[in-house]
Amino acid sequence: MQCQRCSKKKATVFYRESVNGRVKALRLCGECAEILEQAGELEDMGTVLSVSPSPLLVCDEGGWPLPLSADEVDKPAVCPHCGGDFTEMAEQGRLGCSACYTVFGDRLAAPLQILHGRVTHAGRASAGYKARKETERRLLDLRERLRLAVSAEEYERAAALRDEIRGLEASL
Repeated sequence: MQCQRCSKKKATVFYRESVNGRVKALRLCGECAEILEQAGELEDMGTVLSVSPSPLLVCDEGGWPLPLSADEVDKPAVCPHCGGDFTEMAEQGRLGCSACYTVFGDRLAAPLQILHGRVTHAGRASAGYKARKETERRLLDLRERLRLAVSAEEYERAAALRDEIRGLEASL
């Protein structure tokens, strides 16, 4: 993600400010953030970061950091797959492995929503992956239609659906 101001460097500072219901969100490189802060266009970053030094902030809908709840503090802070410590990852702003997204998913949902606008992957995928996902969706639909056909005692239609399901399952 590029800096919105200079469009030359990678954005490392994500600034969000809400004033009277109007939200100002910026993605900036470190240099541009410093320039805008000195010009008084951004709130003093020191006061923002003093709330929580972690780049992985859990925020409310307005983008303000929330304190960790007692049950979040008690949750395991180490990924069993890579051994990565959540506290260290939060300080670095990087996860250790793909399993970390599952292990720390509840802690990552709010920051991912704020940074990317969604919690699920919406980027590129291979053609094979897309085709497999479409086949899986089709199988779910066919199984539901088969269940309804059997409950309605429409056995010829159920047999045709069963055969179609077997064909799709064989292709997977």
